[in-house]
Amino acid sequence: CQTQIHPLDCQMAQPVALRIASSDFNLSCSKQTDSTAPILQLEVSDDQLRTISAQGDTARFLFYMTTKGISLTTFESAKYPGWFISTSLEQRQPVAMCGAVCSFSLQR
Repeated sequence: CQTQIHPLDCQMAQPVALRIASSDFNLSCSKQTDSTAPILQLEVSDDQLRTISAQGDTARFLFYMTTKGISLTTFESAKYPGWFISTSLEQRQPVAMCGAVCSFSLQR
């Protein structure tokens, strides 16, 4: 577990790489040269994911999965701590990276 995650969370965080089923596409998190926020993208990974290091070039494919309670699972970027995979409240919207302070509303 990397040092940026709170020690209590380290016990629950599981490092994962996320692949689209029956394909060579993996989710990755990286920054464009002119952007401050990381983006989520699909990359063909071939065999480069046999060994993933949180400090190496393949860290962009690594996420820390944490489950809280029975219905909240988060995926935090290993390369960019504090950035999480986020879904939209609206249907048919793409997933994206969201900073630790995300705004959302709950509807009944």
